[in-house]
Amino acid sequence: MAESMRIVLNTSSKSSQALKNNLHLDRTVFANEDVSKPENRINLSMFGLLLNNEFREWFLLKLELPIDAVVFPSANIEGGIRPDFAVHNKDDKPIAYIEVEIGKEDIGQLQNYRSKIRVPIL
Repeated sequence: MAESMRIVLNTSSKSSQALKNNLHLDRTVFANEDVSKPENRINLSMFGLLLNNEFREWFLLKLELPIDAVVFPSANIEGGIRPDFAVHNKDDKPIAYIEVEIGKEDIGQLQNYRSKIRVPIL
């Protein structure tokens, strides 16, 4: 049986009402990774590393993305595809998606993503 991890956001208290109204987590953030797959464990680790400001800034600069960009696990988008990470600007508009691969790049998957998504796939 595949292991999975679920991130649960408690939105029941009044203090979280603003968060509940401003973020559409059910449509924007993917929060149920199958951690039995090595690539997903890397994605989860990378997401954790992005909490470290030094790593986050280094990572964003390496990808030539703005320092104030927000990176998070992407939910399904256009046509049911789901790159590993979404990158939004400070106005919450998508500016890129990131796809992580172990070893050989999946050219077919990247071409499919690039044909359906208008922002860069890194």
